Parts: sequence; C-alpha cells; structure tokens
Amino acid sequence: MCLFGLFVHSTYPLKALSAFGLCLTLMTLFNDLRAHSYPAALMGLDKFSKTVFVFLVYGSILGCALGMGYRWGYGMELFSGTFGVFAPVAVLIGATEEILYRGYIQGRVHRFGPFKAAAFAALCHTAYKCSLFVFHNQPVDINMFLLGTFTFGVGLTLGILRERAGSLLPAVAAHVVFDIVAYGEYAQAPWWVWS
Repeated sequence: MCLFGLFVHSTYPLKALSAFGLCLTLMTLFNDLRAHSYPAALMGLDKFSKTVFVFLVYGSILGCALGMGYRWGYGMELFSGTFGVFAPVAVLIGATEEILYRGYIQGRVHRFGPFKAAAFAALCHTAYKCSLFVFHNQPVDINMFLLGTFTFGVGLTLGILRERAGSLLPAVAAHVVFDIVAYGEYAQAPWWVWS
C-alpha cells in the first residue's frame, strides 16, 4: 500500500508502480484469506453481540467527534447538512482501510498480543497515509509529524476498539462516520485520494 501511496500522484510510467502496489496488496490479501480456515474470525467479522453493538455506538460517536474536530480545525462548519457525490466513495474508502489494517493486518499479528497487534496495524496504516503525501503535486505544506502522530493515535484507538469489542465493526463505523462528517459534502475526492 505504501508503494501505491508513494506513486499515486505521479505521472506515467511511475504511476504504474502505484497500480502494481495496489494489485500486489489485493493478491496477497485474497490468497491469504482463501487459504485461512476461518477468515471471518481473522478479520474480526465473525460475531455480533450486545457488547459489539455498544462499541458500535461508541465508535460512531468517536467518528463523529473526530470528523467535527477535523472540520473545526480547517475552519469549516461542524456539519455541512448536505451530501455530495463523494460521500459514498468516502464510505467505501474508510471501510476498506479498516478491513485491511484493523481487520486483516491486526488479525494476522494478533498472536503477539492485542496491544502489539493494534499498534502494528496502526503503524502500517500510518506508513500508508504518510506515503500519500510524500510526492504530492499540490502547492500545500504538509506537517508530516502531525499527520503521522494523529494517524497513529487514531489508528491505535481504533485497534484497541476492535480488541475490546471483539469485532471489527466498531472501528469500521468510526472511520465511516468520520469520513461522512469530514468529507460528506464534497463534490469530488480530495486531491490526496487520487489525482
């Protein structure tokens, strides 16, 4: 995914490396899940209970609060009240990131302990997020330390949420609600998503 992030904003032929990185990630994921005896358990998608529901509500509130904080930090209204055409895409991107990082990666390293698994998944997600901004082609200054710290902190929180709930669903809810609140009214994807 870092290969994808590093070169997604490039021109061809370097942009082809981003597609290669994405395809390599998908092939690895699907081959490993196909060989796993119970992939739903690995991904944290094998149960739903009252506890999971409570954490699902908590995750949704957390995602809303983080989305409002993001909007406040950029001087935007806390809620836009409208949804643009990017909203469903934002939901898919957020859910996919959670399935990959808090689902698959955290599930694969869970044997090292819940906190270490959550931290490793957060570190992998942070590396990917930061890689999106390394070779960007926009006239903006990105504070990589702040981006990395925030992404790691939120990722660790979502990983711990998955561990406490015993399910990936609360982390997915938090990320999806964040994306809807933060980017819901956008008519197109932010420049860092793809360009």
